[in-house]
Amino acid sequence: MKHLILTARDLLHKLAHDLRVSYQEVAKRVNVQMSEGLGLVEAVHAIAREAHLDVDEYSLDAVGIADEVRLILSADYSQTLMISAVLAQMVSGTGPDRLPIPAFIAFLELLSSISAVPKPVRNEAPEDVDEQTTRVIELCTSLVSVINDWSKEGIVGVSRSCPKSLIGVSKAVLRKTRMYQQGMWSCLSCGRIIDFRDAHGLLCSDCDAKFYGERAEEDVAERNRTGYGRSTT
Repeated sequence: MKHLILTARDLLHKLAHDLRVSYQEVAKRVNVQMSEGLGLVEAVHAIAREAHLDVDEYSLDAVGIADEVRLILSADYSQTLMISAVLAQMVSGTGPDRLPIPAFIAFLELLSSISAVPKPVRNEAPEDVDEQTTRVIELCTSLVSVINDWSKEGIVGVSRSCPKSLIGVSKAVLRKTRMYQQGMWSCLSCGRIIDFRDAHGLLCSDCDAKFYGERAEEDVAERNRTGYGRSTT
């Protein structure tokens, strides 16, 4: 039975192993191919074909990727909140660790597709939250590389090989990425289209004010608390 590959890193490791070269060399060759407009899998196939390898052995399982992301996000409420917060912070950044917009949009689409995550009784964070966050980032980045078509300019369409169950995700990634490239954003809370420069933590000003207003009220109540379950009036 063919092993299903879920991440770009694992795909490149397999190609490097089969070519008997270093991972770094394969990554460099793939980057060159992608800079010329090929998608990740297309670049890997081009290199495999040159070496007379079976290209069917080098593909990403898009459905498997989406299923694993949903599994992680539906496992623990606290963990899902933390992962969401980290990714939102990363996509708003400007440094080398900035999360690509398409991967973040794919994450949001998959998050919105799962049923409500049960809240845990405990308050502490899961021990492996950092590992799971890294895994989600890697999976979402890999997913958009296979369900969407790419060019030198970025995403250009829905991949012909995109599974039917993920076409909606692919279309959302395409549409919202183009919207972002035009300086627009969809508020994560109410969905209103806004100028990205006016976004506050990926929220519109109204939702941001409402959110932090509620947080401020909670903080005041907490400061006035005199004992467990009791607050001053």
